[in-house]
Amino acid sequence: MFLYAICLPVLLFGQQGLPKGWSRKVIPDCRCTVIMPESATKREMETQSVVGKLQYVSWVSTDSTDRSGQIYFLSWVDYPEGTFSPDSLEAISSFLSETLNSHQQQLNGNLVYNAEQSYDGFPGILFRMTLTNQNRFVKGRMMIKGNRFYLWQVFAPDKKHMTSKIEVFLDQAEFDQ
Repeated sequence: MFLYAICLPVLLFGQQGLPKGWSRKVIPDCRCTVIMPESATKREMETQSVVGKLQYVSWVSTDSTDRSGQIYFLSWVDYPEGTFSPDSLEAISSFLSETLNSHQQQLNGNLVYNAEQSYDGFPGILFRMTLTNQNRFVKGRMMIKGNRFYLWQVFAPDKKHMTSKIEVFLDQAEFDQ
């Protein structure tokens, strides 16, 4: 039994504690290192907002070793300097809640849960929602660090595909200092 407990994690996650087919990626323009499936594609989109033009950047990936159809997104957008005051946690919390509500409407989702949860000492929200009429769910984390808004999310076919890989993706980012 003891040998099984040691060998199983190695078989599932490989020699370095990473899921098979995944790697630790240093993403310089993200100012962080993340663990995600090896093949990732960068996407950029510019949009106009009340604070001016914003550049959205996303890294999108699927896990080639998993046929469940999970899609992993790491996205961020830089807001103008001074948009978020580190002294105003209430304003940041309100921004995150409004952003989650807007995200839910855009995805036509039903919120299963959300919880305020700081990450690496920065304010954030952990959430999960089901996507109406799609038999899919999304689990994600959003947070503010400085003037940057981050959003990690994983889209999966249904609840039975909630795997530890999702948690690895959502919980293992390391930020540059």
